[in-house]
Amino acid sequence: MLAVLLFAMPAQACLWVGGMRQSLFTALPAKAEARSINAKVRIISTRVDPDTRERVSQTSVIDAIKGVRRGEAIRIVTGTSDCDSDYDVTAGQTYFIAGERGANGQFNGAWSGLGEYIAPPAR
Repeated sequence: MLAVLLFAMPAQACLWVGGMRQSLFTALPAKAEARSINAKVRIISTRVDPDTRERVSQTSVIDAIKGVRRGEAIRIVTGTSDCDSDYDVTAGQTYFIAGERGANGQFNGAWSGLGEYIAPPAR
């Protein structure tokens, strides 16, 4: 009898820069002015949802640049795959965000590694 061992494939790094996704920035993306929300936020809390494996961060606006108010709470959901660069997020850190508010009020602010806004899928 021939025994076949199956091993799980190791995690693959994101294969090309255009496939990278980022939502939290040290400076606003070059094309941020085209989005309805631009702000600097402070991370209040962050956790990885055990069901979806997405990072859920509660933030507070500390610099309202466009489309939000200072002190406004914004919930930011980011991925945790090898293609998501928002993996080292901790409470107290500050970031710039740029994006849109979806029909459900959820902030959508993912950008590709090529500096292009990634519109959320239509539901």
